Amino acid sequence: MHLSNLKITNFRCYDEIGIDLDIKKGLTVFVGENDSGKTAIIDAIRYAIGTRDQEWNKIKDTDFYNEDTSREIKITCKFEELSQNESGIFLQYLTYEQTGESVKEVLYFNWSAKKKIIGKREFISTEISSGIKADGPSFNEDTRELLKTTYLKPLRDAENAMSSRKNSRLAQILKNIDSIKSGKDKYEKESDLKDLSVLGIANLADSLLINHKGIKETKEQIDNNLSDKFLLKQDKIQSNIEIKGKTNNTDQQLKQMLEKLTLNIEKEELCSGTLGLGTNNLLYMACELLLLQQEDDGNKMLLLEEPESHIHVQRQLKILKSLQNEAIKNNVQILTTTHSPILASVIKLENVVLIQNGKAFSLGKEHTKLKPSDYSFLERYLDATKANLFFAKSVIIVEGPSENILLPTIAKILDCDFADYGVSIVNVDGTGLSRYAKIFQRSNEDEEFVNIPVACITDLDILPNCAPEICLNEEYKNRDKWPKNRRWKVKSEFDDEGIENKRKEIREKCEGQNVKSFVSDEWTFEYNLAFAGLGKEVYIAAKLSKIDEELVSKKASYEDSYHEYEEEYSKTIEKINDPEEKASYIHSEFTKGTKASKPISAQYLAKILDDNYSKNPAELQEKLPNYILGMFNYLFNDVIKS
Repeated sequence: MHLSNLKITNFRCYDEIGIDLDIKKGLTVFVGENDSGKTAIIDAIRYAIGTRDQEWNKIKDTDFYNEDTSREIKITCKFEELSQNESGIFLQYLTYEQTGESVKEVLYFNWSAKKKIIGKREFISTEISSGIKADGPSFNEDTRELLKTTYLKPLRDAENAMSSRKNSRLAQILKNIDSIKSGKDKYEKESDLKDLSVLGIANLADSLLINHKGIKETKEQIDNNLSDKFLLKQDKIQSNIEIKGKTNNTDQQLKQMLEKLTLNIEKEELCSGTLGLGTNNLLYMACELLLLQQEDDGNKMLLLEEPESHIHVQRQLKILKSLQNEAIKNNVQILTTTHSPILASVIKLENVVLIQNGKAFSLGKEHTKLKPSDYSFLERYLDATKANLFFAKSVIIVEGPSENILLPTIAKILDCDFADYGVSIVNVDGTGLSRYAKIFQRSNEDEEFVNIPVACITDLDILPNCAPEICLNEEYKNRDKWPKNRRWKVKSEFDDEGIENKRKEIREKCEGQNVKSFVSDEWTFEYNLAFAGLGKEVYIAAKLSKIDEELVSKKASYEDSYHEYEEEYSKTIEKINDPEEKASYIHSEFTKGTKASKPISAQYLAKILDDNYSKNPAELQEKLPNYILGMFNYLFNDVIKS
């Protein structure tokens, strides 16, 4: 059996509409920013069906949506694909649903909580029922036990859970392992000690202790003192030494024995007691998985919050790989939350559920506009630097390193610091921009859209008429010399409507719902900056990038080089009157001769902009391309004023 659907209403951040979430078999990972509702989903499941560590969850006023205790919390868990044995166990609670020409057995577990007042007493009452309409019989204790889930909370005290103590989690787990119960429960003279069960060891230890020569002699001495010094002749009293807590209940005996055990790790280079939180967490997870692996019937579900807690990157990746394998190999359903882009980047995209403002958006194939080939592409290329898009309030998707480096600097100068606004910028390196954009687009236009503004920044890639000669090859002054198989086009090959249609075509590849495309006003990003008003800065940055090694090694002075190129610009480029020609000569620094590195140029340009405009953002705003200003206004609600 596995949890196939979860409905939650009026619980924490989920309102009366709530969520109706289909959940896949195997691994499901909930991602999203803080306070989006990830933990509420995990808690809703464990509040409803309970956890195997017997932890009692007290419902509080804060568990009600907006702390409105007049509402009723409702949580429904739907289980499917019950085995024949499970169908027999849950027979009286089953619902039979028609799917096409066949009928399938499903199990609905309905849990509700409501605040009641009787007399002067206030309390929260909970109810449990079966059936699709919550009108079926309530579950008895035995069946509820089979539905309980294993839960590992965030920042868990793994060391304490695995230590010897009353009701330790280690004892609870070991008690359910079949091999722990195997063996003989009674020692006989011809018995091999290795054949004893844990109970047999306990019974033998008790017997050896009680019959120890010293203890027997001590008892006799106590009895002699009693009879000789304190008792009357007719008193029939003698002492009895017994083992405290000794019980005839075999389950209790086993529990007491197992509670004496502590689980830790032997590591040669570590002294005892120096294990870190991360290593203890790994031990704890390994132990819980062992319990789930032993079971044949019931709910084999693991709720895991933040598996990355206290664990370094390489171990995080190994954990995720192991969890995915475990879900398949042993039919364990694993639901986990994470804040780690590392983990989010290696999970199959269709197993991800994006949680945003109390709404759940599955990224399964039936829910997004992504094609099957898009999923394959993203599983190859959606790395940790790009997976930060799952945790952002808004997203910018760019095609190159220049935008990736410069836009955060420009935003900071314009008082739109990405860090302050929770903006993630994703560089797709020129490929697949539309694929990343469609992660945020729902296949069903009637559904609620993902309320995360996504801005796609892309180039128009139509050259000014003078660019082939200036930026590519001087021979291209003669159009007859242009390559027949060229991939580039110039403005003169389009009319105004044709250019606008080209821009529209580029936009439509990505745009839709809360995803908006911003196509460059002119050729490329660097050309646009130069054309709009930052020509001198772009030129100087390109020149500085060519002597980057000398500047880094201090063989050249940054200040002297800056002024040299500034003067060079004023004597040559600045005198060109035609804006397209001027911007083309600046852009030729990236395309001809000793080509300037765009990423290194962007680093120098970021410094130049910060030095020159941080105290005068309005002047920078006037020199920025319109499509960049439009992008900022979309993400920051018209923060850029004209």
